[in-house]
Amino acid sequence: MVESDEDPLRAARNATSRMVDLLMRIWGFTDVHAYILCSVAMHLRLRQVVNEPMITVSASIAKQILPERRLF
Repeated sequence: MVESDEDPLRAARNATSRMVDLLMRIWGFTDVHAYILCSVAMHLRLRQVVNEPMITVSASIAKQILPERRLF
């Protein structure tokens, strides 16, 4: 998940919220379990700070941590 905002904390919160939504929608996690997983396994990174006033933050979780998922 990638989010940009003038406030880096708000960008990080938005990226986290989008990751929680993805975990709930695609992998069927409850909101509590999604937040717990994000708190221990999600990586938040500053991706760009050059284009002021916008700051870009990304959130990611390693695929190895997530349960297998069938596409079809």
